[in-house]
Amino acid sequence: MKLPSPVNSAIDIGGVLVALIVDIVLNVICFSVLAPDSLTRIAFIAISVMIVLFVFRSWSKRQFVAWAIFALVVFFFDYSFTLESTRTQAQVQGIDITQDVELTRIQGNIDKVDESLNRWMSEYEKSVTSETLREIDARITIEEEKRDKYEVEYKERMTELEETDKVEISSANIFNAIPNAIKDGRFIQLVIWGLIFIGVQLIVISSIDNKNPATDKRHKPIKRNIPDITRQEVEKWVKWNWIRVSQGETNMITSRDVFFEIAAKQNISYDAKKYDYLIKRAKARGVIDKHGHALIVDEIQAVNAIIGE
Repeated sequence: MKLPSPVNSAIDIGGVLVALIVDIVLNVICFSVLAPDSLTRIAFIAISVMIVLFVFRSWSKRQFVAWAIFALVVFFFDYSFTLESTRTQAQVQGIDITQDVELTRIQGNIDKVDESLNRWMSEYEKSVTSETLREIDARITIEEEKRDKYEVEYKERMTELEETDKVEISSANIFNAIPNAIKDGRFIQLVIWGLIFIGVQLIVISSIDNKNPATDKRHKPIKRNIPDITRQEVEKWVKWNWIRVSQGETNMITSRDVFFEIAAKQNISYDAKKYDYLIKRAKARGVIDKHGHALIVDEIQAVNAIIGE
């Protein structure tokens, strides 16, 4: 099934935008990691954005050597950073509370408070006098406040341990991500992520038109040896020549003399060279036959055929 031209254009634009966003985001993050300080980070981020943009520009300009260099650099950093980030994510382990003295101490205090609470709750149920109940209730309140305090300490310590447990990505990790993944036997990740980022670069190739109209026989320019011919002039030429064709009177276009009479009545000077050129082009494009019969009746379709759209 052939997709309509507007749909193709929308897909091309969307594909370029997706590839641009993916490459810029990943390369900005990656180059930020590579930077040794804040000032250098600004320069590194600028470099990453420039490299990504020149992937698109060099392909559209048919500069294939430059495109290959920039595309390989972008692919490498996309690929390496993703491999390394997934590796470090898999390395983050759960915190073993038995190995931390502070957590063990806090948990012990919580357990003691729970035992005390259970004991006072039991006493509360057995008591019968209001005075004893008030005293036990006061003790329970004190123990609950202790427990709340220990809970806060426990959470704060857990947060502290989680932050120190994070694995940082370094520049050495990024540059060695591919050989390390091969050494670790992470072949599925190597293949899947490789296909994804190769696909991103193929999106750029398939979405950006880098054809040179001057050398593409299917899209020869209208002007050739006639300067400044415009679509509006082609539309006028078709409109005046198709007067009787559009009205259904005949399939023969207007004669040359009648054409220029119409132009004179409208105080418009139409270049005779352009007229002769458009006659030849219309015949070559199959818009009219050699005798002047209109082979395409619809004016818009005739204009598009003459222009080559």
